[in-house]
Amino acid sequence: MKKWIVALLVVLAVLVLVSPGIVGLIAEKGLQEVVDETGGSADIAVTTERFDREWFSSAGRHRVELRRGDLYRTARELALEAGEEQVPALIIDTELQHGIRPIGGGPGNLMPVLARSESTLQLEATDGELINIPGKLYSEVGLTGTTRSRYLLEAGSHDADRARIQWGGADLEFSITPSGSWASLAGTVEPWSIDSEVSGMRSGPMTVDAEAVDTEFGFRTGSIDLDIAELSINDANEPLAMKKLSLRGESEISRKRLNGDAEISVESLYVPMLGEASADLSLRARDLDAQTLRRIYIALQRANRSGSADMAATAIDDVTRDDLLLLLSKGFELGIERLKITLPQGDVNGSLSLELPSDNVDKAKPWSSLALQANAAINLEIDEALMDMAQAAEPNIGSLVALGYLRREGDRYQLVAEVKNGQFVINGAPMSLPMMFD
Repeated sequence: MKKWIVALLVVLAVLVLVSPGIVGLIAEKGLQEVVDETGGSADIAVTTERFDREWFSSAGRHRVELRRGDLYRTARELALEAGEEQVPALIIDTELQHGIRPIGGGPGNLMPVLARSESTLQLEATDGELINIPGKLYSEVGLTGTTRSRYLLEAGSHDADRARIQWGGADLEFSITPSGSWASLAGTVEPWSIDSEVSGMRSGPMTVDAEAVDTEFGFRTGSIDLDIAELSINDANEPLAMKKLSLRGESEISRKRLNGDAEISVESLYVPMLGEASADLSLRARDLDAQTLRRIYIALQRANRSGSADMAATAIDDVTRDDLLLLLSKGFELGIERLKITLPQGDVNGSLSLELPSDNVDKAKPWSSLALQANAAINLEIDEALMDMAQAAEPNIGSLVALGYLRREGDRYQLVAEVKNGQFVINGAPMSLPMMFD
């Protein structure tokens, strides 16, 4: 069954990140130029297996292989877990109609297009087995070069490897500019399931509306609106049962500073040994220096590619320690505006804020100076029954109460902390600030 789970996850990745862009390039520029462009790519290799060109139409088969990068590493780990030696290759069969056409072929699309294409997809496993990916990918290239693709999947089922896969259909729209600097994804995936003799996976309806924009700082900003009605894994070792996951987020660059907001909520999540839980989280970030974030982002990427935990830790410590301090020196606002976790044993509620004045300094300030400038606040409430259970599992937690970090108020334990003008106060008692970076 793992083989089919791997295939499903890889399919979702290539549909969203690979197929529309490659098909769009084929439609806009012609096959050979696409092969030339991507053949030397660090992450993706495209080769031609068959191509027949006529004056107004063409047909071909193209082989797409992930070679390196984050997507490759994730797919590689999944493939190894499933007993596959290599990441499956993607086979794209495309029928292309080219030349300017006065009316686009998509539903409701009356704009002229340069080309239209219809593609089917397959995955080629390590042993050469071809796995047909149901559905078709329809693409159009507008006069500006922007590719608009639509993946349509009808309801169906498939039996293989003593597993049964069922799906209710999908309708996903992708758009991407010629340079890839802007992309969007929107649509619906109906319920699907994978069941075998010993385990299973199910998902309820999913809707998504997302947009990504390249920035001059090497990372992307944009927005996402994602809802998953249900997701469950019936596995003795790693069970999962979740209902109504919601994710909202947006970010932007303004005056070379990053701003962002995010909200995450789960109506129901089964936690082993604790029971059914729910969670609600709201995050806010303002005025983070984008250039410093770029250096930190690059350092984290290099650490991720190092392949060694020790090398990664060294790279992060050497490169990001000073940059993290510089990020603080340039100022920002961060906040957990709302945190609520509900368990059968009780609730956890909290909020956090940290503010440092905006400054365009070129060198990091000493920690003692930052401590005098920082304004921070933490508010945390834990129900008594939940606190009692935590202390029973880990007696050392009781020391937090003895030291005054947690204070009992009625049927709850509270932590109220504040940093202002260099003074650190917890539950009304002044504390000394640790000079972490001196």
